[in-house]
Amino acid sequence: MVLNFTFNNWGQDCQSKRQYCIENIAIHEFGHAIGLAHEQNRPDTDRLLCADRPQGSNGDFIIGTWDPASIMNYCNPTWVNGGILSAGDILGIRFLYEGLLPFNVQTGTGLHETGNNFELLLGNYDGDQLPDLFAIKKSGTGSQSTEVHVLSGASNYRSFVLNTGTGLHETGENVEFKLTDWDGDGRSDVAAMIKNSTGTSSTEVHILSWASNYRSFILQTGTALHMTDANWEFGFADWNRDGKSDLFAMKKDGTGTGTTEVHVLSGATNFKNFILQTGTALHKTDRMFDLEVGDWNLDGRPDIVAVAKQRTGSKSTEVHVLDGASAFSKMIFQRGTLLEETDDRFSFAVADMDRSIFGLEVVAFKKSSTGTNSTEVHVLRNR
Repeated sequence: MVLNFTFNNWGQDCQSKRQYCIENIAIHEFGHAIGLAHEQNRPDTDRLLCADRPQGSNGDFIIGTWDPASIMNYCNPTWVNGGILSAGDILGIRFLYEGLLPFNVQTGTGLHETGNNFELLLGNYDGDQLPDLFAIKKSGTGSQSTEVHVLSGASNYRSFVLNTGTGLHETGENVEFKLTDWDGDGRSDVAAMIKNSTGTSSTEVHILSWASNYRSFILQTGTALHMTDANWEFGFADWNRDGKSDLFAMKKDGTGTGTTEVHVLSGATNFKNFILQTGTALHKTDRMFDLEVGDWNLDGRPDIVAVAKQRTGSKSTEVHVLDGASAFSKMIFQRGTLLEETDDRFSFAVADMDRSIFGLEVVAFKKSSTGTNSTEVHVLRNR
């Protein structure tokens, strides 16, 4: 690389601000030296904001979304961003040199921006094996019931395939929703875990069937688990391989073991008995962790995926996976990602988004303050 410090070909502005121009041009050119192409070369460049033509190499692959603040963007309203790396520049460099997980898909959806009265889940509504997006609207609904709105995976979440009220009244913060194929018909039923204020004085499970378009319940039961609160998260998977979905209850804090705990209730007994109660290799957690259940490494055992949103060592949203084969006593995966630290505007799920042999991906849902003015889906690669 050669930097021209003779100033012979520089514009008039740089003749009077030589030190400023040296520093700014140097950081841009060193961006090229470590592998960064011009940002305006990207195919997703917003041409309403950027009229500059592509220049030079396009690079080998794309990292993150188009970044108007990048030091590599000719259309940056601040020339070379004032010589300061943008957040996108920093994450891109960390991906190249620290191995942070990149994005696979990033898209807006047909769903408006959402709030805390929505839960977002991935499951199988239409049977095409592409994960569909279930938006569960808990309150403030036109039908005066909890509503289910499904956007199809085949449309890249642009089109709805279902908008319906359900057999469940409007719900609040004491109810958590998950999807499971409870009746074995190959489609996702909607399960509502009522954590407290229940008639049975236990955590209750109420499952609405896909076959009835979520108008009818196929299970309503108390469980062997006492009433719970926001310190608990839930999920479904077949822990003991008997063909029935078992209920995973994950206690984040206030545990006897001093760790995040896993309590599994047997689906075969309608959740009346525990088949596993254990501490884990994960320290106690809080609301800045999302806990999901899925077979991360495709070994036939459900794993627990802990997504750390904030206060992480990598200064990014992190993924930590507890190994089901070890009864969650060890980690099999711990990585930072190209997603910056996140907050309550984000929720997470795990799914096999690309139907590959490499296992599950982590999916981030950005509910509000989005660039597309819609609820957004960001899929992180697992490799």
